Order: sequence, then structure tokens, then C-alpha cells
Amino acid sequence: LNAKEIFKKNSKLMERHEFIIQLRNQYVAHAGLTTHESVKTIILLDEDPSKRVTPKITTFSNHMYCFEQNGFELFLELVEHIDKNVIEMSRKVFERIVNKELKNVSDEELYELAKKKKPLTL
Repeated sequence: LNAKEIFKKNSKLMERHEFIIQLRNQYVAHAGLTTHESVKTIILLDEDPSKRVTPKITTFSNHMYCFEQNGFELFLELVEHIDKNVIEMSRKVFERIVNKELKNVSDEELYELAKKKKPLTL
């Protein structure tokens, strides 16, 4: 994500973003091995393979933040703004994944992996 692009029309949110990034750098350290945040990408399959429903791709994330109480309103505004941008970017990426990466992966293979609780490796 490019913060300058996402916040180009709202400098107030850019300032709040920079503040939160500073907090994150000081307290959470973005190593990916923290109990303060986690993200998973999931392929959702219809339970009935005979329906031939196109698999759906989604992400699930948890984050924990800490800062002064008066920052919550701006924080929520920031989250809503970023969320809209990330959803649109994700939609484009997921569409590309489905049309290119999953093009040669059969539904049967996805269901077999799901039954075995194994991840798809591309």
C-alpha cells in the first residue's frame, strides 16, 4: 500500500496514519510474529462440489492498537478510509488470482486440499 496515494485527498488522515505508524513501530514491531496482529487468506468453497460455484477468496485479520482515548474518532475515520481502499485493491488482486493463478487449478483439487486441510501452493 502507498500511503501518499491512499491519503492524497485527506492530509488530516495522513497525519493520523503517520502517528499510528509511529506507535506501531515503537510498540508492535511489524515482524509478523506478534500476538498483536495476524492475517490469513482463505479460499471459500461451496460444500457441494456439484454446484460448480466459483471459489471465493477473502482475508481475515486481527489487530490490537493502543493510544490516547481522544484519538479513537480519527482512528475510526482512518480505518474506514483504508478499509475502502484495501477492499478495492484486494478485489483487483483476487480477480487476477482467480483468472490467472487458479485458472489451471481444478475445483476437485481445491476440494481435495480442503478435505485434507492443506493449503494451496502456487
